Amino acid sequence: MKKCYNLSMKTVFCDQIYQYEIEKSKFIGVLFHASTKEEFKDKLEQIKKDYPKATHYCYAYSINKQNKNNDDGEPSGTAGNPIMENILRNELNDIGLVVIRYFGGIKLGAGGLTRAYNKCASETINNAKIIEQVITKQYELTYDYSLNNIVESYIKKIDIQTMSIQYNEQINRVIATNKDINELVNICLGKITIKQIKDTIINFEI
Repeated sequence: MKKCYNLSMKTVFCDQIYQYEIEKSKFIGVLFHASTKEEFKDKLEQIKKDYPKATHYCYAYSINKQNKNNDDGEPSGTAGNPIMENILRNELNDIGLVVIRYFGGIKLGAGGLTRAYNKCASETINNAKIIEQVITKQYELTYDYSLNNIVESYIKKIDIQTMSIQYNEQINRVIATNKDINELVNICLGKITIKQIKDTIINFEI
C-alpha cells in the first residue's frame, strides 16, 4: 500500500536478541521497544537478571527523540557510541539496545572493542522486525448503499485504508488518511456525511 501519511516513526515491538563471539568474549545484543525512560530502566534491570555476572551492560536508547548511551565501564566511546550510531543510522525511535559482554580473558583494545560493539548492535537491528508507525487522521463516512460503488472506487484510487465498516440503514465506514477527501462530497453530489474522528497510529512492517 502506498503511504499517504505525514508523520512516521520506525520502531520495534518484539524483542530481538543476537549473539556474537570474538576472542572468547561473548557479546549479546538485546533490542526492545521502550516508550518512556522508566520502561527502559525496568527492561535494563530485567536484562541484568536474565544475564547475571556479565562484565558489562552497555546501552543506548532513543526515546521521544531524546538520546543517551553508556559505556558501563568499557573505555570511553568504545561501546555506547557505536550502539547509538546504529540506532541513529536506522532512524529508530522509542528503542533501547543493550549489548551485554562476558569478558573471555583476551583484551581486544579500543579498536577491537568498538568494532565488536558495532557489529553486535548492527546485526541485532538487521535481524529485527522493524515497524514503521504512521500517525494519520480517521474519518467516519456515512452514505446510502447506492453510493457504495462510487466510494469504493474512490478509496481504491487514492489508497485510503478502511479501518472498519458497518452495514446498517446506511453504510458507516471509518477510514484513515491524511489526504484531503472533501472532493468525495462533490463526487457523491453532497449525499455523503464526512466527520473527522481522531488521529490514529497505523503500523507497517518494513
